[in-house]
Amino acid sequence: MSSFDEPDLYIDRRVIGDCIDEVSLSRTTINITSKINAARSPSAGAVSTFFGTTRDTFEGKDVTHLEYEAYPEMALPSMLDICARAREKWSLKHIIMQHKIGDCPISDVSIAIIVSSKHRKDSLEAVNFMINELKDTVPIWKKECYGEGSAATWKDNKLDSGAKPVDASTGDI
Repeated sequence: MSSFDEPDLYIDRRVIGDCIDEVSLSRTTINITSKINAARSPSAGAVSTFFGTTRDTFEGKDVTHLEYEAYPEMALPSMLDICARAREKWSLKHIIMQHKIGDCPISDVSIAIIVSSKHRKDSLEAVNFMINELKDTVPIWKKECYGEGSAATWKDNKLDSGAKPVDASTGDI
């Protein structure tokens, strides 16, 4: 399937009583304001956020952009599982998690995690837990693209097991 046949947005949502877990993968820019508004609730006294952005250098190399690939059929259920595990640990209202796939230019948001809760401690701890779990368990891969003279590199997450996407046409990593 060529990229123009793929959807711009993959989304899954779970409603638990009056609480919402919404996870998505998007080829378009993440709208931070709409994600924060989706997490807000009159019963929540805190909305905590994490936004991962593309930086312009890594280990002395100029980064031009990042490229993300994902396996949506596995990624979305894995992301919902992270939401469920966070709910087991903390009292949370709404959870919104969106990851960019495809090209991600410098300074753009590649991951947004927004969590609301009655008190700040729960949502702050949940956001930290969720970004670490996402990086460790969700099948999303990052390729760092550099300026002239340097080959692009698939990056392992610090918590990653080392798995990388395989090119289906050649079998190469």
